[in-house]
Amino acid sequence: MDIWLEETLQQEEIEVTSRLDRSRALVRIGPMLGLAGTIIPLGPALQALLGGDMAAIGIPKWLKAIQASGYAGAREMFKEMEHLYGFQATSAEQMNGTFWQNSFDVFVRDKYGLDMQQFFEKSNPHAEQWILSRMLEVDRQGSYKFSIEDRAMLMRKYVQSVNRYGVTCFANTCGNLRVHQFVAAQAALVSGLGSQELHECGEKLAHATGWKPKGFRGAPSSFLTGVARPNANLTKRVAYNSPPKPATTHHVSGYRLREQTLGTSSASLNAVTSGGIIAVAVLLGALYEFRRSKMCR
Repeated sequence: MDIWLEETLQQEEIEVTSRLDRSRALVRIGPMLGLAGTIIPLGPALQALLGGDMAAIGIPKWLKAIQASGYAGAREMFKEMEHLYGFQATSAEQMNGTFWQNSFDVFVRDKYGLDMQQFFEKSNPHAEQWILSRMLEVDRQGSYKFSIEDRAMLMRKYVQSVNRYGVTCFANTCGNLRVHQFVAAQAALVSGLGSQELHECGEKLAHATGWKPKGFRGAPSSFLTGVARPNANLTKRVAYNSPPKPATTHHVSGYRLREQTLGTSSASLNAVTSGGIIAVAVLLGALYEFRRSKMCR
């Protein structure tokens, strides 16, 4: 009887395990099929991204949508440039650098005719200056080399942005002397930049950073004289729409507080003391009677 029961249980266990194996296989295959179904539509987009076809992955639509956010949208464009820079720095073997040319064509040359220059000037000109300085730093480092024409356009736009809006200080502008040495050394070769523009640029950089002429050896003399004698009358940065400070006044209207000590008469104090003594005596008496009656039981 015991042998028959054991064999029966083993047979049932084998059948249950067989049925569960099929269910387990379906459970494991299901997510894999779902992932494959998600990746298949992304194939053309990934191929377009690797080939540099920005239109095929919806970049123009994204730009139009983000332009509607104004100032915040311009900052988001700059952040995307920083993300690309960080990704290239950490995974250079995966990045061939052509995305910098695509970014230049979109943000500087306005490849899609989205009036990028007007957008930045109206919404956030400092975001454009950040983008320009990052592309110049990429060119200086050699991560990607722009053509002579494109490099000249970057330098011209950057110098004009500094002269018009001042230096927008962040790590790659006020915190990066080398990229400005790079700009100053080649600025004289850029058509469209005169001595006055270079002088003004050097002046504003020195005023914002405290840099000295010795840090710009080989720069044009007009740029060096601007760095050497920064204009002390340049307007300092102030917070936009800062409310005016209220006029100081010593007049205060309202009730006046007066300190007053309340006295207690000796009669009332004696009455309170006597009442307290009587209450304690009554309580002690009640406790004594309670314990005595309990002990008598």
